[in-house]
Amino acid sequence: DVADGITPVALSITMEDQFGNPLAGGAVTVTGLPSTTTRIAPLTQSSQVPAGTTDMNGVAVFDAYDTTAEPVTYTATGTTDNVVVTQTVSVTFVAGLPQVSESTIGANPTSVPADGTSASTITVTINDHNSNPVPGKTVAITALGGGSTITSVSPVTNSTGVATFTVADTHQEVVTYTAADF
Repeated sequence: DVADGITPVALSITMEDQFGNPLAGGAVTVTGLPSTTTRIAPLTQSSQVPAGTTDMNGVAVFDAYDTTAEPVTYTATGTTDNVVVTQTVSVTFVAGLPQVSESTIGANPTSVPADGTSASTITVTINDHNSNPVPGKTVAITALGGGSTITSVSPVTNSTGVATFTVADTHQEVVTYTAADF
């Protein structure tokens, strides 16, 4: 499920008594832990059943959203006829699509001797629009002019959204690099 804060995860809670009979008209609440960014919205199923209340089948429905790529355990708690029912479900939210404005490219160090062996490390960090790292993206860097040699060290982004390369040159020159993901 995408951690974009827009795409909902449907949570359907069914409340039954100890004999399997539906508990209609029960109030239900849902919490999500350990997240501090999840949002839970009770849904109205019909004009006769208020949001956050079980229908005649003992079902209450909620939508859950998150903006952080993380696992969240949702706990539903309902009180009907002095019976407390608790159910949990785990959802893992993942990063959305790469966002250029949230991604970076940098060099360290920014200046190296032009001896063909001294290298600078180019680090590309790919994030989604909520600054969640995007793992598993293949990245390529391109030199805009110059004659440097580019070596792919780790061209697929890791769990923190980082891909790395090294660059070396035998000519004293300033080289600008761009990155693209595939």
